[in-house]
Formats: sequence, C-alpha cells, structure tokens
Amino acid sequence: MHLCSTLRGTPSQSGPLVSPSLPLNRVNHQKKIKRIPYDFTHQAIGLIGCAPLTEIQHTFRLHRINANKLDETGVSPLIEAARLHRYDVVEWLLAEGARPDAENRQGSTALMYAVHQPPYPTNRSTDRVQPHHHPPINASQLRTIQALLEGGADILHVNKCGISSHGYAPSGLHPYLNEFMPDPLCYANKLIGMAGAAAPNDITIYAEAHGLTADTPGDFGWTPLFQATLYENTETVNWLLNTCHANPNTVEEMVGYTPLFVATHRPSGNTPFNRNNRTTLIYLLLKAGARWKHYDRNGLPLMQVCDPSLREVLAEAIHEQEHPFEDCIATPPPPPNKLRSSPSFFQKSVQLLWMQTSYTGKVARSLLSKIFYFNFLYPENSRRC
Repeated sequence: MHLCSTLRGTPSQSGPLVSPSLPLNRVNHQKKIKRIPYDFTHQAIGLIGCAPLTEIQHTFRLHRINANKLDETGVSPLIEAARLHRYDVVEWLLAEGARPDAENRQGSTALMYAVHQPPYPTNRSTDRVQPHHHPPINASQLRTIQALLEGGADILHVNKCGISSHGYAPSGLHPYLNEFMPDPLCYANKLIGMAGAAAPNDITIYAEAHGLTADTPGDFGWTPLFQATLYENTETVNWLLNTCHANPNTVEEMVGYTPLFVATHRPSGNTPFNRNNRTTLIYLLLKAGARWKHYDRNGLPLMQVCDPSLREVLAEAIHEQEHPFEDCIATPPPPPNKLRSSPSFFQKSVQLLWMQTSYTGKVARSLLSKIFYFNFLYPENSRRC
C-alpha cells in the first residue's frame, strides 16, 4: 500500500495514523479562521531609501497602500520621503492625497524632518528627531521643503515637544524658511483657531513657542476667548479666565461684541449651540467680571441680542451676580395692607381740633370735681366765698 493512502486512509480501512474524517475537519477549521492580509506598508516605506520612483509607485499600487497610513513604528511614507529628501517621492505622494501635516506619535510633521538634515539616527523605531551637527544644505533638501510648503504644510506647527520647524532647522535654512513665513498676525490667528477645539496644554505650548498671550488679538480684534466661547469649549474658557486671566470685556471690531454677547447670541451655520453649554459659559463670564451693561455698534443691549431661549437664564445669572448675598439675608415681612387712604388736610385739622376739645373738657371736669370735693369737705369756707 502506498504511504499516502496509508496516511489518508481508505474508504474500507482506515490508516494507522490518520482517520478518514480528519481532512474534512481540517477544511472546516480553516474556514473558521479569519485570515488577516499582510500589511506591506513597512516594506514599501523601506523602498523609499533605495528604489527608484517607478518601483515605489508600482509597489504602492500593487498592494493598495494608503499614502497616509503609519507603519508599526509610527512613520508615514511622506515623513520617510521628507527625511531622506526624496523630493520626487514627496511630490508624488502629495499628488496621491497624502496629508502634508500628518503627525507621528510625537506630533512631528514631514516638514520638520525635511528641515532637519542627516546625519541623525536612522532607526525608524524612534519617532523623535534628535538634533545633530548639520552638513551643508543641498539642492534636494530645498526642493523637498519647497514641495511640502507648496503642498500646504503648516510652517507654524508645533509638536508635542514644543518645537516648530524653525527650531529643527539650522541657521543656514532660516532665511529660506522666512520667505514662506506668513504675516506675524497669522501666529495669533493660528492660536485663536486652536482655542476652538484644542486642549489647554496644546494652546500653552504653541503660545509659549511664539510669545503669545491670552489677550493677543487676531483679525478684527478676535481673541482666543472669543473662539473658545463661540465653539462652546467650556474647559478652555474656564482655563483662559481663571488661569491665564484673559480679559472678559474685550470688544471685537466687527459688531462690537464682547465674549458675553457671543455666548448669548445664536450663531449661524453649523456652529454648535447647546443651551447647557451656553448657560455654563454665561455664568463663567459673569463670575470673571464680564460687563452686561454694554451696547454693540448698533446700539443694542445684551438682552436684545440674546437668544430668546437664554433670556431667562441670563436674567437669573445677572440677578445672582448683582445680589450675591440676597439668599443669605432674611427678607422682612411685607407691610400690612392699609384699608384706608392717608388722611387729607381737612381731616387732620378736624382730628387736631377734636383732640384739643377733648383735652379742654378733661381739664374742666377735673377742675369741677376739685371744687365739688372742696365744698363737701369745707362747707363753711364755701359759704364765705
């Protein structure tokens, strides 16, 4: 008998090692196993350092690799291409839809790796860029930086270590990067945009990196407190008022609103409007000293600008702010109801005359009683008189 037939078994006689039902069980078991396709992202990223552009394109399209996907070490294809100054790969990845501001685990972007020249540790298991001595600037690096900036990379971005692209770039690259630097007002606008959704820690890192404060104005006098109030970021509003001591009475230049006006006014479009969040914002602003006796540029007061659903809440909050200890003091009893109206001048004159007449009558009766008792006690003297 053949060895294979012995192992597999025959219909009439089973082999000594394997039963005839085993192949069927093995097939059923393999059907239950969910096969996970192999991820070729790490291998495709490795090709960026040694393969031509055509081979890289073929590998990405063959295995359908996403240009924004990170491998197991936390590196994206765009970051690796920027690190190696492969400007041709960078331009192709941006054309394929790669995000120019995609971050790794440390919050660094491809532009930070592009301005930071080798040599530095090439082990891609570590995400953090460590500064080393920089060799001379080459043309491929400049073309890589230009491709990223023209593709929409944010030159003002700050990673989790609090360092921007200028911090990683050598001094020789600063004049070149300054050509792409926006107006200084953009720093404030960037901070204001972060206040709508970012955490206070991220806002602090960016503000300290660019020398900004909580009251640094952006376009039209808008401050981070306005943006956080508009997007109902109560945590950031509380942090700006109590920790950063932001001014709650700043007036913006468009309509003349203050943050309290923004908190009570219903915004247009898809801007969130939650009554509970707005109530919290009203109390936070009033507690921080926001003035409610303010008029906008159209001469409208706060109560008229306020949304109808928040007017009762606003009135109650203002009353509590103006009379904080009213609940702690016992209120006096109400005065009794007067059934009669106050007396007129004629009535007062009659009352006074009646009092005088009554007093005169009492004096006369007292005098008569004394004379009577005197005559009763001393009748002889009375006769003489």
